[in-house]
Amino acid sequence: MQAGWVNQANYSAARNGPTGFVPQTNVAKNNLVLSVLYRISQPDKPARQYVPSQQD
Repeated sequence: MQAGWVNQANYSAARNGPTGFVPQTNVAKNNLVLSVLYRISQPDKPARQYVPSQQD
């Protein structure tokens, strides 16, 4: 199980609008991220561990 906090900022470019110049703006977002990993075991097969790695 993992939990994390993500602080994200989205920026919009400065532009010329119909009423005049619009400066660059940003919108801040705070997000809570939760992740759960699980494995469904198979009782008829022996448990085997697999560690991903690169061969020498």
